[in-house]
Amino acid sequence: MRKKYLLFIGLLIIFIFLACRKTKKINKIVIPEKGIQFVSEEGRVLFKMEATENGGSLIIFNNEGKKVADFSALEYGGSLRIFNNQEKLVAGVLIDKYGGMLGIYNNNEQPVATVGAFEYGGYLVIANNQWPRVAGLYASEHGGALGIWDNEGNIIFKK
Repeated sequence: MRKKYLLFIGLLIIFIFLACRKTKKINKIVIPEKGIQFVSEEGRVLFKMEATENGGSLIIFNNEGKKVADFSALEYGGSLRIFNNQEKLVAGVLIDKYGGMLGIYNNNEQPVATVGAFEYGGYLVIANNQWPRVAGLYASEHGGALGIWDNEGNIIFKK
């Protein structure tokens, strides 16, 4: 599973690099108090690196100056978050004490699909746009578990 996350992150970095080749060249590097900024000829920040309490962060901006991705060091590893052109979170990968988690979000930044690891193994959760989960598949200490909920969050099927 870890290899898949690393492959995903590696491919994303290559994609971002190739996408950025079409942008204007970096004209200067600015070193403000908190990190380093790579600035275009027009004065737009394209990349920003900052120190954080857990290590570092790299933020990538599009040509309109909107954040489209960030990579950050976290307590248990790292995270990658991807934003749409309205700077809304639409996907994220992070590492926690059980392993990793991949989340897909709607345009209102509500999680609608999550897959990850927890103390008993893996899980997959599907939610509606207001986040009550409506379906889940989980590993448990006794095997597998399946749950289906209504829109109010009440369990209607559990196996």
